[in-house]
Amino acid sequence: MTAKIGGAKRLSAPRDSDLRGAKRAGDHSATTAPLVSLRFKSQFSPMATPSTLTARQMELIAKALSEPRRVEILRKIGGCDGTTPCSALQADSGITAATLSHHMKELENAGLVEISREGKYAYLRLNRPVLDAYLAELAAI
Repeated sequence: MTAKIGGAKRLSAPRDSDLRGAKRAGDHSATTAPLVSLRFKSQFSPMATPSTLTARQMELIAKALSEPRRVEILRKIGGCDGTTPCSALQADSGITAATLSHHMKELENAGLVEISREGKYAYLRLNRPVLDAYLAELAAI
């Protein structure tokens, strides 16, 4: 939103009505997790069943898994129950925070992980239905 103050435009904070259902800080209500990250929802078509992926989804997942470090990160996330703190992944992998952030972004973009942020902390969860659908598509080749 912009407001004109003294002839100059100035950005103002969005109102609650502008957020249209965005999750507010401190809201820990139980919701159903989507199959893909909402940030990249436009790249994924709605799936009738988790066992079908579009060609674009297959391409994004293949690209994300082409890096051995991302496969290792995905294994560590999948080996944990629930969410994995980003700090634990960084301590185990021996890579810089910037590199881990890049790998997390690629995995999220592919729909393989969901990232929830609370303040400055990030928690990752394996999106198993998407991974299972990818493996099923590969098995069908």
